Amino acid sequence: MNILVTGGAGFIGSNLCTSLLDDGHRVTIIDNFSSGYKDNVDPRATLLEMDLVLHRDVWASKLDEIEPRIIFHLAAMPRIQPSIRQPGPTLDNNINSTLYILEYVRDRWELDIQLIYAGSSSYYGDPMNSPYAFSKHKGEELCTLFHRLYDCNVTIARFFNVYGPGQVSEGQFGTVIGLWEKAYRDNRVLEVTGDGSQSRDFTHVYDTIDGLKSIIGKPLGGTIYEFGTGNSYTLNELVELYQSDYCYIKERPGE
Repeated sequence: MNILVTGGAGFIGSNLCTSLLDDGHRVTIIDNFSSGYKDNVDPRATLLEMDLVLHRDVWASKLDEIEPRIIFHLAAMPRIQPSIRQPGPTLDNNINSTLYILEYVRDRWELDIQLIYAGSSSYYGDPMNSPYAFSKHKGEELCTLFHRLYDCNVTIARFFNVYGPGQVSEGQFGTVIGLWEKAYRDNRVLEVTGDGSQSRDFTHVYDTIDGLKSIIGKPLGGTIYEFGTGNSYTLNELVELYQSDYCYIKERPGE
C-alpha cells in the first residue's frame, strides 16, 4: 500500500516509517527538517524534502503521482517552550499544514484517502497555555470539521509523552526522558523543572506505532484514539528510577 508520512524524519515518524517499510508498504516522507533529522530517514522510503505550507502546490502534484491511500500527518513544530519563543512559525506550521492536508484529502474524495492525525495529550490542558497546545487543539477541531462537513475519513490519535529509541535527547526539542538519559550517560546532574509533582503518562514509541498501524484500512472517520498506558507518574517518581543525582530548576511557563 502507498502510505504518506508527514514528519517522517522526526522521532515518532521515523520509527513509524521503518515499521511500515518492514511490513512491505511503500512509504513517502514529507519533511522540512525543522525538527527532524536526515539521519532518521529510512533509505527505503521516498523523501520529499519540502515545507507543507510553503510548497503546497509542489507536494500536492507529487502526491498525485504517488496516490497515497493512507496519510499519517505527524508533521508539526513540537514542544511547548519553542512555541512560546516562536509563536508565529508554530501556529503557521501546525495549523495551516493540517488544513492543507485536509483539503488535499477532501479534494480527492474519489480516492477515499484515510487520514490519521497526530493529536496530543495537551488537548486536556488549557489550549491558551502555549501556542503549541493551541495549535494541536485547533488541529483536532479542523479534523472534526472536515469529517462532519465533507465526510473525510479522518481519525485522531492522541499521543502521551512518547519515549524510546530515537528520542530527541538535546536541544530545544528534547523530551524529558531523552534529556535525562543523555545527562545520565554524561554523568551530569538530572534537572527537574518545578517541584517535580507534575504527572505524565509515558508511552513507549513501539506501542504508539502499533496503535497507529492498527487503524490502517479501517473506516474510523471521526474516531479519537488515545495512545497512553492509563497510568501517570510524577517527575519525582520518574527521576528516582535513575538512581542518580538530580536538582530542581525554575518552573517554566506554559507547563
